[in-house]
Amino acid sequence: MTQFFDMDELKTRAFADAVGTFGLADHADVILGAARTSIRLRPRGRDNGDTNVSRLGGGAALPKGTTWPTWKDRPQSLVAHINLSEMASFDSESVLPPSGNLLFFYDSEQETWGFDPNDRGSWRVMFVDDNEPVDTFSESGIYQPVALVPSAEISLPPWESLWFESSGIGPASVDAYLDLRASISGDELIHKMLGYPDPVQNEMQLECQLVSNGIYCGDADGYKDPRAETLRNGATDWQLLLQIDSEEDRAGMLWGDVGRLYFWIREQDLRRRDFDRVWCILQCC
Repeated sequence: MTQFFDMDELKTRAFADAVGTFGLADHADVILGAARTSIRLRPRGRDNGDTNVSRLGGGAALPKGTTWPTWKDRPQSLVAHINLSEMASFDSESVLPPSGNLLFFYDSEQETWGFDPNDRGSWRVMFVDDNEPVDTFSESGIYQPVALVPSAEISLPPWESLWFESSGIGPASVDAYLDLRASISGDELIHKMLGYPDPVQNEMQLECQLVSNGIYCGDADGYKDPRAETLRNGATDWQLLLQIDSEEDRAGMLWGDVGRLYFWIREQDLRRRDFDRVWCILQCC
């Protein structure tokens, strides 16, 4: 059964008690220390036409004079429109701009997966200030608008992560840790901002660090590149900005074979409101 904890419950140790019920009491302090708040985005059904609500798909209002993003001479599709004022009360660390909108675009043909440095440019994240003059584009690409409702949720690192490698939680406790994570997020669609990702395959922080610095990561050779060891320390700078699940029935979104799309950003870039360096990864089974 899915359980939901807010940060007040975490402070009162309710979440620590839950950790213990999964046989992880010996690791409770480590797990609690790693916990972050994420912003869960639950579908509310088809958008009612209000272009300013947080949603999947649809059209967009771009800064005046800005052209719709393209890749290989074809229009990208709007994946998500996030109204940041709707997120503000759930952003416990105040890392997002408190107002304005974030627009997430991606190659409509899904030809890039994010492990090749040459994939850069097949996605775009655009910040639009509330007071900025805009041009409205009704063209929606291939994804239908679906309104999203935000809520706060505790997020734990996946076991496929740099954190888990150094956590001290041994192999014998992996299944218990996976059950703990599943008890929080459930197994339904998981659209979210911030916190930790829900990988379909492998760890992504190091991949983002290497590929964004020009190292091909489509096979194991990239991780053996002489530059990789020097770059590795910067991997923990990368944090999840947005995760979008396959939402085929309502939005027409199917990432590969029922996978997920992840937009990553370095913490220092997020503080500077620099969304030009975001890296995007698609994972599927």
